[in-house]
Amino acid sequence: MENGWNEKTSYSHQMNSNKFLVILFYYNRCKLVEESLRSLLTQDHDNWEVAMVDDGSTVPGIDIVKKIIPDHMHRVSYYRIDDTAEQKIKRKGVDGSQMGMYANYAIEKSNADHAVMLCDDDVLCPGYLNRLNTYYNENPNVHYAYSHIKTYNPSVEVPSNVKEVRPHKLNYTGPMQPYYALDMSQVSFSLQRFKKDGIQFYSPWTVNIDAELFGQMFQKWGLCQFTGFLGQYKAIHDDSLSHRMGQVLGGNKPLESVYNITLT
Repeated sequence: MENGWNEKTSYSHQMNSNKFLVILFYYNRCKLVEESLRSLLTQDHDNWEVAMVDDGSTVPGIDIVKKIIPDHMHRVSYYRIDDTAEQKIKRKGVDGSQMGMYANYAIEKSNADHAVMLCDDDVLCPGYLNRLNTYYNENPNVHYAYSHIKTYNPSVEVPSNVKEVRPHKLNYTGPMQPYYALDMSQVSFSLQRFKKDGIQFYSPWTVNIDAELFGQMFQKWGLCQFTGFLGQYKAIHDDSLSHRMGQVLGGNKPLESVYNITLT
């Protein structure tokens, strides 16, 4: 039973230690991505690496990585897209982002067994990677699966001190077609099978980074399986990734509270 942000897990390490690639998408939410990175340190499964894809942020993501997880730099691959906010507005966001193309680079380079996607305002639950390790060891024929997520509002709540983590509307409980039904942060997948079956993020320009990917997975692998446990805490706010393109096109400024929130 999950009990808030500091939940503990009794899962032990497995003999078959799957390596996980955490693909972290980042754009300007430097205070929130600090918490995303810190959540890696709550994992009792230590076989992981990070690929940070930085979509031309004002504060470079590599500086934040060095600040938050300096002892783990050998596990980090960093990809910075040279696409400023001014360039995004000039081309009117028609072609989307190049994040998918750089995620493909990261996957090609990685020798990990499985991948987890993480947005810069989402947080891994303590013990999540260990649970996934157990799940994939016990279900070797499953190529991708989704976990439950709970939500918080970073405009008014500090993630590490949040008092109430709320269930998400996308928390289904069985095998399903994931296209437009699941959030990017819910799904983990076999990296080696991903490569073998020729699945890729759409590139060079990606509009719906998760839906476009899930469509390919569904065609190749069928229904997405359900792990049965909680995976991530997801931020719900006015500058969520799903709202980003509309803000760019409208020239609106992000909510200051989302960017300047002080994490403790």
